[in-house]
Amino acid sequence: MLRLLAELRAILVMLNSDRTLQGILDYLVAEGRGLLEAQACVLYHHQPDQQTIVIEASSGLPGDVPQITELPLVSGGGLGHATLDRLVLNSEPLGVDHLDAEGLTRAANHPAVSEATRSWCLALGHRYRSLLSVPLVMKDATYGTLGFYFEAQRPVLPADLSMAVTFGSQAALAIENARLRVRAEHAAVLQERSRLARDLHDSVTQSLYSLTLLAEAARRLAASGDLVQVEQATTRLGEIGQQALKEMRLLVYELRPTVLRREGLVRALSQRLETVERRAGVDAQLAVEGTLDLSPVLEEQLYHLIQEALNNALKHAAATTVTVHIRCTEGAPGQDGMLEVNVNDNGAGFDPESLDDGGLGLTSMRERVAKLGGELTIHTHRGGGTSVGVTLPVPSLPTSPLRTREGPHG
Repeated sequence: MLRLLAELRAILVMLNSDRTLQGILDYLVAEGRGLLEAQACVLYHHQPDQQTIVIEASSGLPGDVPQITELPLVSGGGLGHATLDRLVLNSEPLGVDHLDAEGLTRAANHPAVSEATRSWCLALGHRYRSLLSVPLVMKDATYGTLGFYFEAQRPVLPADLSMAVTFGSQAALAIENARLRVRAEHAAVLQERSRLARDLHDSVTQSLYSLTLLAEAARRLAASGDLVQVEQATTRLGEIGQQALKEMRLLVYELRPTVLRREGLVRALSQRLETVERRAGVDAQLAVEGTLDLSPVLEEQLYHLIQEALNNALKHAAATTVTVHIRCTEGAPGQDGMLEVNVNDNGAGFDPESLDDGGLGLTSMRERVAKLGGELTIHTHRGGGTSVGVTLPVPSLPTSPLRTREGPHG
């Protein structure tokens, strides 16, 4: 029982991890096999709408078991014989303390059984003498089954079945959570693509259209000999061209994978300032005080907050200098530390009382900070630059060299 509790705690920890779905499936079959002391464990995903069973993960299967990934279903939703269904398909927990190899052979040779199913079931039936199978149920729907296979003939005790059912319930929760995270990430990618498409249309496309009109106007003015107006038009052409170049650099950077997950917040911000702001002629500085070792989730949220503030300084404020200052102080033993982030620019500023967001993303910034349990402050006035500040508590974590930068950064 203590071992089961330890496994369940490990699964709960994994629910909050950033493992891939396949990584979680591989973990579950390996841990389940060890918990039940089985020689093999297989996770079958039932897909009746596609007339197939997908073998999504396995642990302990020897080399002579066929390396197949799918078992086709026949009409009626089975494998072609009820005896074979007991190896793979079960809507209820099942324990079999004696597998009849000869009976499995006869069942596998039934005309309705596919070649893939025949070879798979014969391999299992000839090697294993006992089995445990539990369904994986998610929101009253069966995702699949976990099959535990034993080489020796052994009695299936009620305690074994109970342990398998408990593990299967937590495994189903872990799989459902991972699948939801995959869907959320996919939706976030689509949302980000839509945002970039809107930004491209609203900024760069409009700038290029303006450039076309100005170029045509300059041509006509030159033809008429009005050189003063030509000079004004070409000056404006250069200004709009520079702004379009800034916008394109920003969009191209956002399309690239960042170093955030690989190397942490500080290095990701350093790359952002070098790739976007400095190449656009902005004097950009990054300063970090204290030791940063934040959770990946917090780092990602902070990065997006700072990125939004930097985007505003570049796109709307026409700033020539910008500074990102991060300060982290450790809390007393048993208490959270405090993180302060300030993004300051010398741009045009704005009147916060009369502003209706205006595309600055202030609403999303406030929502992000609120979810983190922090406070967002914005100090600005027209012609006086803008200072965006974020203050929030952070749990004290062990330090990590890859995620730590101290002192000023340029």
